[in-house]
Amino acid sequence: MNMTTTTITRWAFAALTVMGASGVPASAQSGRVSLTGDVTRPYLDAEQGMTVDTLVALALDRAPAILAVRARAAAAHADVDQAALRPNPSISVKRRDDTGSPDGEFGIDLSVPLDLFRREGRVGVASQAAAGADAAVNDAERRLRIGVRKQAALALGAVANALGQTRDLIAARVVEGAAPSLERDLAEVEYQRADVVRRQRRADADAAIVALRAMVGLAPGTPLRFKLDLEALVAESSALALPADVDAAIANRPDVRRADAAIRAAIARRDLLLREARPDVSLFGGYTRVRMGFPQLGFTAAGDLTPVHGATNNVEFGAMVMLPARNRNQGAVAAADADAQAAGQDRADLVLQARADVDAAGIRDAEARAVVATYRGGLGALAERNLEVVRETYQLGRATLFDVIGEIRRYLDFQRDYTAALVAAFDARADLAGALGDVR
Repeated sequence: MNMTTTTITRWAFAALTVMGASGVPASAQSGRVSLTGDVTRPYLDAEQGMTVDTLVALALDRAPAILAVRARAAAAHADVDQAALRPNPSISVKRRDDTGSPDGEFGIDLSVPLDLFRREGRVGVASQAAAGADAAVNDAERRLRIGVRKQAALALGAVANALGQTRDLIAARVVEGAAPSLERDLAEVEYQRADVVRRQRRADADAAIVALRAMVGLAPGTPLRFKLDLEALVAESSALALPADVDAAIANRPDVRRADAAIRAAIARRDLLLREARPDVSLFGGYTRVRMGFPQLGFTAAGDLTPVHGATNNVEFGAMVMLPARNRNQGAVAAADADAQAAGQDRADLVLQARADVDAAGIRDAEARAVVATYRGGLGALAERNLEVVRETYQLGRATLFDVIGEIRRYLDFQRDYTAALVAAFDARADLAGALGDVR
């Protein structure tokens, strides 16, 4: 097959795949802006594909970063159990034997710290640390949910761009001997250019899916297909119910609750320091047996000779009091007060930033959805109709192939802009949900 025949075959095939039974583009027949078809199979599967919620659930179950944060939270809760334990008693055993003498000593001493005031302080500090760790887990999950959703939208946007390039929109009247050689050459260049762009777009889609697969925690090479396309995903996100009380939603955000825990932790540390500055008591007791003798003999009551020796048994007990006369943790208490003030200011700054995030995301969300509505409100149909008019004009010999190629490029640019608008709309809604505490 020579070059001319190859070109004719390509463009004839393009015309057949693009034109539907009614002679209009397949996308116009479906009433949708984006182009879909059999080429969607590597990426979209309405039966076996995954929803974004499924991907989020997988990420929360498998992502190593989340598992690490949860392990740290488990360690923090174990610290609470440890803080609740009383100090161990201590016991000491001693023995003394004098060489060449019957003298010796054996004793046992026991010491029991009462831990009168410090246990509750330790538990309070550890409990607030555990609460902060739990809030850190929730915040990491919130960020992961947002990240997976935005990466899924990015991947679906790349998929939409890739699919938009897989169909050639030129329906030229290219038959043997019916078109000048210049037009055939132009068509061949445009065909190959479109093929190059298609490969680049598919590479972008595959790379985005690889990144999403890693974020979710799936093994490399695991098949990942989407159940919904980008348009359906944006429509689904539009139904998201947002809370009416923004201040309450912000106060319940995991990062704000983590800041609250940081304030309480600083206060709990101060309380522990004050408790450690109180007198504390330890009880002690002991038993000692002392042997004594002399290298002389004495007489028993019966008049018999016997070595002179004896033994005493001593029992002692008492209490030891720690008196905080000099070190009452004055500097540490002042530092804890400063830490509490700093934590309070950090929370105030976080709340201000969170409110700004909500307002900014709300503005972007409203504008992005207005842009999508503009595209869907007839702009897409108008762009398709313009393309079809130019193509029909060309088939009638009243326009040049340059006109057709130019209109095709404008239409493909329109598709990419529409895809970008869809991604922006989904991202804005994801950011808004995240700013409000990840509304689900």
